[in-house]
Amino acid sequence: MKLSLGPIGPALLACVATLSIACNGSIVDDPIVTPAPTATPTTPPSVPPIDPPAVKPTIAWGTCEVPGYRGGIQAECATVDLPARREVVGSGTVPVAIYRLKSRKQPATGQLWMLNGGPGGAGFSLAPYGEIVSSSFAQGIDVYLVDHRGTGESGYLDCPKAYRTASTSNDFSKKCSDEVRGILGDKLDGFSTTESAKDVRDLIAATATPAQKVFLYGGSYGSYWAHRFLQLPDSKVDAVVTDGNCLSSTCSFDTPQTFGMDEAVGAMLDVCKETASCTAKLGAEPRTFFREVLAKLATGHCARTKLSQLAPADIALALGPSWQQGIFPTFYRLNRCSDADVKVLDTLVEKLEEANQRSPLPVHRFGPTPNPSSAHGMSTALLVHVVASEMISRPVPSRAVLAAKAAMLELRPGEDSLDLSYFEAWQPYPRDTLVNGWVKRDVPWLVMQGTFDFQTVYSLSQEALKYVEDPSLQFVRIDGGNHGVVFDSECSLAMLEAFLKDPKAKVDASCVKDVKRVSLDVDSRYSEYFFGVTDAWD
Repeated sequence: MKLSLGPIGPALLACVATLSIACNGSIVDDPIVTPAPTATPTTPPSVPPIDPPAVKPTIAWGTCEVPGYRGGIQAECATVDLPARREVVGSGTVPVAIYRLKSRKQPATGQLWMLNGGPGGAGFSLAPYGEIVSSSFAQGIDVYLVDHRGTGESGYLDCPKAYRTASTSNDFSKKCSDEVRGILGDKLDGFSTTESAKDVRDLIAATATPAQKVFLYGGSYGSYWAHRFLQLPDSKVDAVVTDGNCLSSTCSFDTPQTFGMDEAVGAMLDVCKETASCTAKLGAEPRTFFREVLAKLATGHCARTKLSQLAPADIALALGPSWQQGIFPTFYRLNRCSDADVKVLDTLVEKLEEANQRSPLPVHRFGPTPNPSSAHGMSTALLVHVVASEMISRPVPSRAVLAAKAAMLELRPGEDSLDLSYFEAWQPYPRDTLVNGWVKRDVPWLVMQGTFDFQTVYSLSQEALKYVEDPSLQFVRIDGGNHGVVFDSECSLAMLEAFLKDPKAKVDASCVKDVKRVSLDVDSRYSEYFFGVTDAWD
């Protein structure tokens, strides 16, 4: 789900954990960091719930147009009925939709399974990225997209009655929960991360040939999902890439996402200080300028703009994932607050409202996906179902606890960010033994993370490195990279292609300096769209 600004002042959910930055081994400023693990290559994966062994479902492929990209992206597609709850005999089945983008170079020597974010994002939304791999990589790789249970064409979870009748977030959450459970009963407990990880395991078993290497990509919640796949002892994969990382217990909704804006904006300010075009506007000490603007806004400065009704952290998060380079021009204009600035900033609000979906729940999607036209591109019901079941504490953190944390932040979050009670109105599925567990196995794993990530902040990946025990893990820090760095630059794509060609070789990350160098460049096309003017600053 995308951010809704109406009626100005949304609460935004967080995948931000306020944890210390540390890891096994030392974290340094080099682009590549391989943590010194405590596990050995023979360490077994975490013990999962008992369930039947992996099966090889029969797949009947047909041709299709990828949903949301009608006439644009052709694929092979299939729907496979898989067990609803593998540990429960007679639990029925769930339809799981998959899409195959065949490599232009055949026979393909590898297959890449791409897991989308959310939770709630449909796999087909990643089709433009998958097409890059299947059509342009020198190594022949077939790309597989899978709609997570409850999304896209995989038993899409929806609650139209709740949408029509709910008056508050809590009311919607309870009514939606009752509605989907009334339709599915106990089968709804199978719409979980673990069952979806087992879907991928079984589908790989049904599609991979002995000559093919199997690769896995997960972005944002997709990285959480990929990590769960790695926890399964019978999952087979030759290499894994994760991006916008939110792994296991570090992927917590206990802290609202707006609470991470200090870190994300702080990383941008550090780069600004080294960038002449940025200091020309914000001065030699950009942090000082920013603090002064925040202080003025707190006293009611520029109150005639619609944007001033948002808390500063909400402004940053509203804009950052869509157009991070626009944050500094936005606050620059808020500070100056001329008549022309007010007009530009009001245009910004209109464009953000236009570009984002509205919802009864104040939730924000965190997944590196383009926005497909299909109505099934995002399931709010699945998002809340997974978060309420395994990605947030029960009881949820109180408003008082969150208010105390918010008081320590420079970028003040909105008051409605402090209310997470609607998660308790949802009837969750039981947590299995893999929830909050950690991978213990030796598999080539490339972890890429941007420092300008507004949705899964950089410190989350650093915290996760404390717990992952994988001797073959490589970490790449992308200074200036946003959420979804793998498909965001030629540099990252080159690293992905090289890693998939030889997962055991050290990745050459020398090009990341170029990403940082251009990270604050303002594209006039975005300025024209969001601001209605060519020059973002004037």
